[in-house]
Amino acid sequence: IKNYQIDNMFQEYPDVVNVKVLCEMLGGISIKSVYKLLNQNKIDHLKIGRSFLIPKYHVIQYLKNESNV
Repeated sequence: IKNYQIDNMFQEYPDVVNVKVLCEMLGGISIKSVYKLLNQNKIDHLKIGRSFLIPKYHVIQYLKNESNV
């Protein structure tokens, strides 16, 4: 995926998303898979209480890093 495509693919999403929305952004992967990514710090995030908040910027950075592997 070209960087330009990644930068523009999430325009319809808010700047900060929750786990459910992140599942959707990553192609419909399971909640369990998203929690695994977050707990392994593969995607930078904020944890407030039991809630995870993920800035869209960090989702884009994760995808850029994964596409360069």
